[in-house]
Amino acid sequence: MAVLDREQVEVKIVETIKEFVEDPDAVSLDAKLKDLDIGSLDFVEIAQILEDEYDIEILGQDPDQDPGESAPAAEMVTVNDSVKALIARVEKAGALASE
Repeated sequence: MAVLDREQVEVKIVETIKEFVEDPDAVSLDAKLKDLDIGSLDFVEIAQILEDEYDIEILGQDPDQDPGESAPAAEMVTVNDSVKALIARVEKAGALASE
């Protein structure tokens, strides 16, 4: 498994989110997921794209978590929240370089 740069992964997440919205210019770290019409299924798809891109497993890491649920919805309000959640999963998978 390749060791990834945190900034590189953050950029990839934001770029991937832009692919899921009507107006990619509206995507910023403080943009609300609800305003962008990004839901939990989109989050799962974005996570799957990251898994494929980086050859890692980031879904299903928590055995107590429902497999269809990638992150607590209440905690994910902005693009930045989703970036942090996905980065945490990439980090948990052991794929991020130590800083």
